[in-house]
Amino acid sequence: MITYNRQIYFDAVRQAPFPGSLKGSQVDAMVAFLRSWEELPFEDMRWLAYMLATTFHETSSTMQPIEEYSKGKGAKYGEPHPTTGLVYFGRGWPQLTWYENYVKAQEQINSRGLLPGRTVDIVNHPEEMLDYEPSGAVLFYGSIEGWFRRDDQGVPYTLPRYFNDTVNDPVNARNIINGALDKAEMIAGYHGHFLSALNKARQDGPIVAPPPAKLPPLPTTPPPYKPNPVKRATERDPILKAMVEDVKGRSGAKYVVLII
Repeated sequence: MITYNRQIYFDAVRQAPFPGSLKGSQVDAMVAFLRSWEELPFEDMRWLAYMLATTFHETSSTMQPIEEYSKGKGAKYGEPHPTTGLVYFGRGWPQLTWYENYVKAQEQINSRGLLPGRTVDIVNHPEEMLDYEPSGAVLFYGSIEGWFRRDDQGVPYTLPRYFNDTVNDPVNARNIINGALDKAEMIAGYHGHFLSALNKARQDGPIVAPPPAKLPPLPTTPPPYKPNPVKRATERDPILKAMVEDVKGRSGAKYVVLII
């Protein structure tokens, strides 16, 4: 099992591909991203780095599973579907488009139980792709297994096709999402930055929580009780004492009570 030290990872990506700082929302999204990936049985860091790079590009570096800014305006997939009346523009980390891809992703997730304890309905409620869990399942399994695109011979474009024991091709890996190789070189550069960060942050085994803060030891026995003595008013004030003695002498009283 491979996990990643969050502090080391964020220190690295903050410098590149991010411009020296990270927003809380970016951190939250990448924490969810890494946590979801670490629960899966895949270990090739190049795959993870490429999906982070794809997400960096597709979400305009927000790293959140957002909606396509143009909502498909001007594209055929941006038209309402005749069956559902909904528009299947880009959503989520992979910016999933087209009705057919929503149907396929939903069938894969639900029939295989890819999200234990959860059934998705992204066909009738495509906004569910804005949640971390379904967005991650579609991006991870879709990229690894080739849900999105195939070549002329019907062979799916997959992460194992471009990253394996003999091939390391982050440029043509863009085929997995976009057949026009749109921004392929730039995304390959992002891939290099994320891969470098993951290599630095890699740790085999479960995530080790930081040690708790050291507190001073508790005493074995409570300290003995020390009463705070209260002096009489006449002991604190010599003038009052003289007045009391004068009254006692003139009246012959043994005790005098002062009301102050």
